[in-house]
Amino acid sequence: MKLRIVFVFIILLLHIRTWAGDMSFRHVSGGEGLKYTWVWNIFKDSRGYMWFSTTYGAYRYNGYSFEEYTFKHLKNDFRSKIYFVYEDSKNNLWFGTDHGLYLYNRLSNQYTRYSDEKESPVGLSSNIILCMKEDIDGIIWVGTDRGINKLVYRCRHKCCLSELV
Repeated sequence: MKLRIVFVFIILLLHIRTWAGDMSFRHVSGGEGLKYTWVWNIFKDSRGYMWFSTTYGAYRYNGYSFEEYTFKHLKNDFRSKIYFVYEDSKNNLWFGTDHGLYLYNRLSNQYTRYSDEKESPVGLSSNIILCMKEDIDGIIWVGTDRGINKLVYRCRHKCCLSELV
């Protein structure tokens, strides 16, 4: 019986060593361009980029260096706290911030902001966007500090319009 337990233990130990052999870690720091190391979320998009959401912006990592996305150009040198980066089934990139939800157009390098303000294309329950998930029907659920919002696409030609239901 003892021999059997020792044998099973040795087999498990060999498997654990094999699993650990396939894994490696490398410290990524400010030297590659990540200015802020307080990271809220990490996301890999469909193009293979890693996105790091921080207190002072989002950073796209290509495996060698970071590119900064701060939103400071959008409103009076404003820096948003980025809670997450999310890619929907249409490959649209979304940024959840403490200043609203931003839809990023990769081709034009422009942003559409969704917020709780009157001029927003879709009125959200709050500007503090904490999470987001798309369901199998293509409905996007947006979690804020004041509740859940349901975002439904209404598409015509190349332009997509959204509305809050």
